[in-house]
Amino acid sequence: MAKVVLSRDEVFIPRWNGNQEEELPITFHLRYLTTGERHRYAGQKALEAVLSQAAELVGDNKNGHRPEVQIDFEGMFRAAVTRIDNLEVEIDGQTTKVTTAPQLLELPGLNPLLMEVAFHISTANARQDPVP
Repeated sequence: MAKVVLSRDEVFIPRWNGNQEEELPITFHLRYLTTGERHRYAGQKALEAVLSQAAELVGDNKNGHRPEVQIDFEGMFRAAVTRIDNLEVEIDGQTTKVTTAPQLLELPGLNPLLMEVAFHISTANARQDPVP
């Protein structure tokens, strides 16, 4: 029987706005999504879109509509981000330390940062180390 050791989390440093070159970069502590969460946020919708596109290619889809892959990036972000370090945002002269996913989601103007992290989450899988 094969045994696999899975990691549960990782630290991600986004490239956004030159962040990786900063002395204290913004870091996101992420936990890997479970198989059920992946299915809930992207799997079923993405699978249906792929199957529909395949049916269209072989002529089974007569309506001519192209399906869209819908992924719940906000849901993935909320589920995977366990902590944010080194992010402070100043709005109207007031500085706020942002340490959680819900805090970041409530702020204006940070969508490119959110999307970079969300795209990373959507493609990240738990590292699997086979045990000899």
